[in-house]
Amino acid sequence: MALWEGKHLKLYSRERRGEQAYVIRYLDKRTNTEKMRQVPNGSEPFAWAQKQDIKLKYNGTLDNENSTLLVDLITLYKEEMDERVENFKNDSKYGRRLRPKRRTTILVHINKHILPYFGKMDVEDITTQNVMKFQRNLEKHMSPQYANTIVGTLRRIFKFFRQESLVQHNPCVDLDPLETRGSKERYTPTEEEVVAILNATGVHWKKVMIKLAAANGMRISEILALRWDAIDGDKIHIRLSTDRGELGDTKTAGSNRTVRISHELKDDLAQLKAVSDSQWLFTNSKGNLFAATDVLRAVLHRACDSANVQKFGFHGLRRFYINKQLNEGKSKDHVQVLVGHKVGSDVTDKHYRQIRPEEVYGDEFIITLH
Repeated sequence: MALWEGKHLKLYSRERRGEQAYVIRYLDKRTNTEKMRQVPNGSEPFAWAQKQDIKLKYNGTLDNENSTLLVDLITLYKEEMDERVENFKNDSKYGRRLRPKRRTTILVHINKHILPYFGKMDVEDITTQNVMKFQRNLEKHMSPQYANTIVGTLRRIFKFFRQESLVQHNPCVDLDPLETRGSKERYTPTEEEVVAILNATGVHWKKVMIKLAAANGMRISEILALRWDAIDGDKIHIRLSTDRGELGDTKTAGSNRTVRISHELKDDLAQLKAVSDSQWLFTNSKGNLFAATDVLRAVLHRACDSANVQKFGFHGLRRFYINKQLNEGKSKDHVQVLVGHKVGSDVTDKHYRQIRPEEVYGDEFIITLH
């Protein structure tokens, strides 16, 4: 009988020459054969077996421990990320922590970009010149900002390899980031335009979705992850978000928050719940969570077209909410709490605050000198 069973192996105890020993049994997916491996002397059996289970998860085999190819050594970095995620989930006081959503982003960088380019290379053969070519190749297919984040992931991987004495040099250390281009100022609708969009939206659930963004400053990722048990009278408890239809944590720890809603929106939600047969507020025809790109086109952009308003994204409604609150004299600290920004952060001013020219044409801004 197994002492412990992981997702990809089982741990057993047996006697060998009068002494107790431990072994794992697993299916090697590379050779499609059943294999057995003894737990090394001095290793704690359960902890060692758990680490091998993670390696099998990513590699399907344990027969590459002496390999120095990036595709094989990257397993160690993924293993370290998994440990950090467990620290986060368990709210551990010790050890580094990593949010699950951040790990997902890093895995996309690794599996979609880094491994296809460097995977079959020996890690000691990956030079600064190699990484510069990789960087230029990325720039052909994406913004320099996003390319820099991918190279940043590669830099952290090699930093980990150096700490583990797997390489002598980090090839990303002397690399300059790509020059980023300033993004165009994104459009923020006026209150009249928001009202026009709502009036042009005939489908009730679509109107509710737009109101949640415009009247409460919620991110579309938070709106699409709302469950009915998050609604408590005139309060909404925001604890989840979605990324391309996949459920996860909110963007930051500060994004976990509670907001109050108007009586009108409370009634709108009650009407929506009366015809809902799901635990979620918003689902597609198959009962699955929407992707943000789908509702952008089918809900907000269609409403913009109907109202003859310049197209913008759901974040434009979030900017509208923040600017309306600040223009009405509300405390910036309070507004930051309402929208899930860290109090004192420069994000609110840098990326959300906008002053329209017509707003400074009033008599109160005219100075008369006698």
